[in-house]
Order: sequence, then structure tokens, then C-alpha cells
Amino acid sequence: MRESCGFDDYTFVAVGDYNNDIEMIKYADVGICPSNATDDVKNTADIVLDISCEDDVIAHVIDYIFKITSEY
Repeated sequence: MRESCGFDDYTFVAVGDYNNDIEMIKYADVGICPSNATDDVKNTADIVLDISCEDDVIAHVIDYIFKITSEY
């Protein structure tokens, strides 16, 4: 997908909390999961957040991405 769409220079971030998300997290450049993810997902993710799905985890991930990219 990355090659065929010409996204070779992009960083892919994936967020998931359950075992059906493991493959997506594994193949992303950065895999993130919330604190209430399954243990298998936590073991696969690069970053385990200290907030759960119920606490607007995607909004926190977006804020984090904007924060680290604005530092460059």
C-alpha cells in the first residue's frame, strides 16, 4: 500500500487495543495502544499510553503527534 500510493516517505502511526489490531500495529512505523489494551497488544506496541480508550485516546495521540512534529 505504501509503495503503490507513493507514501514511502511518510510515517505510519497505528492505534489499537485488541488482538485484531496486532498486525496493523506491528506493521506501522509507530504502534500505540491505550492502557486498557490486551497484554498481547501492549507487547506489540511501541508506545503504551497511560490513558484508556474511554479517555479520548485518539485525541491524545493526535496532540502527541503535533507536539513532536512541531519540535522539528
